Amino acid sequence: MYRIKKHFIFLIIFLYLIAYFQGGRILYLTFYFFSASILLSIFIVLRGVNNISVYQMVDNKEFYVGDVVDIQTKIYNEGLIPIPKVIAQNLTIENNEVILFLLKPLASFVIEQSFVPKIKGRYALGPVKIVLKDFFEIFEIERNYFEKKEIVIYPRFYCMKNFNLFSKKDIGFSKSIFKGVEDLTEIVGIRKYVYGESLKKVHWKISAKKKALYVKNFDSSTTNNLILFVDCYKENYNRKDGLFYFEKVLEISSSIAYFYLNSNTEIEIYFNTKLPLNSNIKKPNEFLRLLEIMVETNPDGNKKISDYMKSELGNMSKNTNILLILNSIDLTDAINLREICDIGYKLNIIIPEDTILSEETMNILRTSNLVMYIFRTSNNLGELVLYE
Repeated sequence: MYRIKKHFIFLIIFLYLIAYFQGGRILYLTFYFFSASILLSIFIVLRGVNNISVYQMVDNKEFYVGDVVDIQTKIYNEGLIPIPKVIAQNLTIENNEVILFLLKPLASFVIEQSFVPKIKGRYALGPVKIVLKDFFEIFEIERNYFEKKEIVIYPRFYCMKNFNLFSKKDIGFSKSIFKGVEDLTEIVGIRKYVYGESLKKVHWKISAKKKALYVKNFDSSTTNNLILFVDCYKENYNRKDGLFYFEKVLEISSSIAYFYLNSNTEIEIYFNTKLPLNSNIKKPNEFLRLLEIMVETNPDGNKKISDYMKSELGNMSKNTNILLILNSIDLTDAINLREICDIGYKLNIIIPEDTILSEETMNILRTSNLVMYIFRTSNNLGELVLYE
């Protein structure tokens, strides 16, 4: 974009007319001086815009919502003509300040700025808006410089205080702390007796031969996994601050997933997005893959989370631990969840701390065989508290 101050053009025309009708060397010299000034200004700026190079750099690391992202912008003058006034603005950063400086020949100017992302996603780096002006500000050119780079912002997650949502029975020397109940009809081996165990498990015949107590090792009646349902129903986020509430839901989901993956528990996660998706995360080193899925996930679902869950129940065992992470619960959701509990599924619900539920909805939930928690954070720690 080019701009030239019109009053200088009018001044040149005015001086030319006076010199033409009045004559005189001084008037013509004045006209030539101002004309040369404008031409020189245009030349400096046009040459400068072709000699400007802009580079943007950011630390090559993982960023999460709430982190400080430092961006370094380097503006380099590759020409031999100084640029009197350069105005730079990094449009990556909202409401970013405008910086004015002189750029000498074959010199560079470095701008260091930072911002704190509040929403997960992929942020394009730049553009950088550059405005070049001559010394008298007669002529200026504006141009945007783009970098083919992006910053990936992952949802924030919290380290959780130790908690256990599910019933627990240790099975032998298994390192897993979230096995289901034992299936006493399925013996998978024997092992040495551990002090405090029930004597009903003792295999007396083997113990007599070994002259030490040995017990029967039973299989588990449930798999060691957790199913997460994440609320992406668009009507629950159809408000001005809807994306911030969706961010809270993702924070809870990622925090829960991180905790259980590091407790040797597999995670199967479902999103009721416009195109519903689900993924199975088995090991802690796959946690980043889950965050990458969340980066691409948006609250655009057309089906309520409780309806979506009912449609998926056919693929799930009733012994499976199911956890719903919701932004809000209306009357329809409450009725659906109660029906799911009534047919034998074990449900746990987590909502953000500031979620408000109607009394009618709460009455239905209280009569359901489910457990509801609120998610709180303090000192970078997450905590689940029973909803009273």
